[in-house]
Amino acid sequence: MRKQTKLAMILGAAAVMTFGACMTSFAATGWVEEDEVWYYYDSDGEAVTETWKKGADGKNYYLGEDGEMVLDSWVEGDDVYYYVNTHGVRITNEWRYMYGYNDSDDEAWYWFGSDGKMASSKKATVNGKAYYFDSDGKMITGWVDTDSYATAEAMSSDVVYCTEDGDRVVGWAKLYAPDDDDESGDEYWYNFSSTGKPRINTKKTISGKSYLFDSEGKMIHGWAYNAATGSDAVYTQIDDGDAVEDEMFDTMMYCGSADDGAMKKSKWIKISAPGTDVDDTDEDQNWYYLGSNGIIYTPYTTDMEVIASAAKYKEAGSTALKTDTHAVGVKKINSKFYGFREDGIMIDGLWRFNDWSELYNIGTYYFGSDNDGSMKTGAVTIYDDDDDGHGYYFAKKAEDGYSKGQGVSGIASGKLYARGLIIKATEDYKYEMIPLVDGAGNLYYYLVNESGKVMTSTSTTYKDEAGRKYKLTKADNQYGSYIITVTYVNGTVEVFGDGSSSTTSMDVEVVEVE
Repeated sequence: MRKQTKLAMILGAAAVMTFGACMTSFAATGWVEEDEVWYYYDSDGEAVTETWKKGADGKNYYLGEDGEMVLDSWVEGDDVYYYVNTHGVRITNEWRYMYGYNDSDDEAWYWFGSDGKMASSKKATVNGKAYYFDSDGKMITGWVDTDSYATAEAMSSDVVYCTEDGDRVVGWAKLYAPDDDDESGDEYWYNFSSTGKPRINTKKTISGKSYLFDSEGKMIHGWAYNAATGSDAVYTQIDDGDAVEDEMFDTMMYCGSADDGAMKKSKWIKISAPGTDVDDTDEDQNWYYLGSNGIIYTPYTTDMEVIASAAKYKEAGSTALKTDTHAVGVKKINSKFYGFREDGIMIDGLWRFNDWSELYNIGTYYFGSDNDGSMKTGAVTIYDDDDDGHGYYFAKKAEDGYSKGQGVSGIASGKLYARGLIIKATEDYKYEMIPLVDGAGNLYYYLVNESGKVMTSTSTTYKDEAGRKYKLTKADNQYGSYIITVTYVNGTVEVFGDGSSSTTSMDVEVVEVE
């Protein structure tokens, strides 16, 4: 005969309610407590085994293979696991940190949903936060492959990142890469969408600033370019020591420091060239301008007036050209004009444009110092490597056959210039006759003093140190030059200005102007 007992006590409403507080024992069927163990008997008086039964409290309890109510243990179902607490209640909507159902794993966090089922191979949203669980039900932290619900070993669009607390990250996070298992490498900045998806190979505006992310989802910093050959962008960071090819410059961008990364737009930056150490102040640094799209200005990235071939002078006051040539584009920025090479470097100093464009003639132009770079017009003093100053004059606007900024050849402000460089009488000479050939091959003669001023009086007889006397007659030509009658000491008279007279007896060097 079975021993039957009745419930001994009822706990207060504020206390934790145990199974016994809600059950009454029955003679033949239902819940029965025997020796402090609960059973459930069916209508035949047989103890129910390996099944769930509800208590009077409406909660689910599990009867084991021997019919005893299971306490504080895992319960296996059909491809699912449950857990009952110390009172035998199947837990729901509850976190548990414990060993797994096979007792072979380390302790981990598990989540049991509203139906009591252990979350496994799924995402579960708890209190508005997303969590991921592997096939054993363990909450996954770190990089998670949402396709396989396992720890991710490589970046993909199916990957998310979960903190040590398990909740999925959105926004910014500085992390080790998914393939850095032992965290021996560097940390990188990543950004995750509102659904936890990493930004991969994209440009994204975040809080009003633009950022680039490479194919591994890492925020790009420093120099970058678009490596795509087709329509889809492939944003690629340029690290120190990387080779930089010519075709890269037309998509080149700069994205700040490793902890900043915001694309620079519509602004000047002075920095080392791509592929070099941008943080090394000993490196040669150059000025670049980044347009509104973040791409550096080159002759081919924006609406520029392009001069196909240009060579830089070695120094101010010298006509010897550098051996290297560049395509140069000229662009107006904030009311000033600047020149840029095909590698994006802002040009400075004297430049010789060897080809003409719609707005710029062949000739000499001056783009200021290395910290200025704006095209100069009018009278300018340019210093060479020996710190000697040379006077130049550049057209203030496009007129009289000149482009704006082009070095004048002829008279400007009463002085004589050739390709913009002032022509003066030899030092200690009061006057000197200067033959000047223009770009059309016309030969003209000018009488200049030590300051380069052109003598123009037709009523004055000028006399130099050698005893030569000069008499001027106004000539009708575009440079406003003068026919010069030279009276030698020995009485010989020669007339210059029509291009036919010899200059050898004067021992003067003809200035060629292109």
